[in-house]
Amino acid sequence: MLEEYMLDLGYNEDQIKIIKNVYPTPMYSYSTILFNLKNLYNYFRRNGIDNKDFIFITTTSPNIINESIENIKNKVSELNSFGFNKMEAFNVFKNYPYILEISTQRIKNKFDKLFELGFLNEDIVNIMSNNSSLFGTDSSSLKKRFQFFLDFGYSEKETISIISNSPTLFDCGTSIITKKFEEFRKIGFKNSDIIKITYILPELFFNSVDIINEKFLYLIEFGYTEVDVINIIKKVPIILKDFYLDHLSTKIKCLVELGFSNKDIIMITCNNPYILLYSDESIIDKFNNFLFFEFSLNEIRKIIIDTPILLGYDTGKIKSKIKYYESINLKDIILTDSNILIYPIELIEKRYSFISKSKDINKKNYDLLFLNDKDFTKKFKISKDKLLKGEF
Repeated sequence: MLEEYMLDLGYNEDQIKIIKNVYPTPMYSYSTILFNLKNLYNYFRRNGIDNKDFIFITTTSPNIINESIENIKNKVSELNSFGFNKMEAFNVFKNYPYILEISTQRIKNKFDKLFELGFLNEDIVNIMSNNSSLFGTDSSSLKKRFQFFLDFGYSEKETISIISNSPTLFDCGTSIITKKFEEFRKIGFKNSDIIKITYILPELFFNSVDIINEKFLYLIEFGYTEVDVINIIKKVPIILKDFYLDHLSTKIKCLVELGFSNKDIIMITCNNPYILLYSDESIIDKFNNFLFFEFSLNEIRKIIIDTPILLGYDTGKIKSKIKYYESINLKDIILTDSNILIYPIELIEKRYSFISKSKDINKKNYDLLFLNDKDFTKKFKISKDKLLKGEF
């Protein structure tokens, strides 16, 4: 019965042998083991532990089968007192079944050491929930690993952040981190660049650089210089996430299909690398938005080349701005000075109403609308607050 039950749960023969070796028949009846195992299984299942994890728990720490459910509940309550919620507590059981053998004082010592290093309680709970084997790690080892990051050039704040976001960094080999720095240096990054990038994306320590090198080469072959690519990554490190790397070539292809030349695309994306994060649908929608105002395709390309940031603006706001400039006969200015589309339209409307009381605004003096606040106040003797309130 015991063996049939375990096979139904998903144990293989070797795993069943492990349990039987711990509980030999001369000392334990199979009916007792079966009874305990069923109770334990039902308890863990009610708390989100699936069959695979249950098998790992019981084969890693078979003694748990003979543990009373009440003792396990007490350990959960104990973890709750340190700030773990119920799901996090069972995550600890799943990742580190030996937790039942660890005393309250030892858990407290671990928390105290991490507090001493500057981690907040919520950080510690996240770290220990996702890398529970640290409960069995000597506290001095944690301090050495923390110091290792400081010696590399990370600040305390950066070290706390990257370990909190990627808890396995607390016990991965220092050689892994050193190797990753070497790989990024070969691509062309300085240590300060690598620190900035891995601070934002600590998972890069565990990812292969092969796909990064592949996309790097793709951009070089397209016409980007190495400096261009490095600067894009430095401005937008999140582009190194697998999702964005996988879709990088489709973004370039999308811009090509909109009629931009390689040179134009390089200029646009170097000035606004966030474009490489946008969906194809968003880029096309922003481009087509200008067609509503009878701009030609070449004119739309010129507007975007001159002001690439416009591809990130809300289409509704761009429409309202173009409509307004059209209403005051300044629509044509967009072709020669598309930067006017980035100004807040509420302020421009107030400035136009104020200036037009004494003079006409036209293509020759339209720049008066776009003076910086200090120069506008100096020239027209009215503050920005009064202007926005309409006190003129």
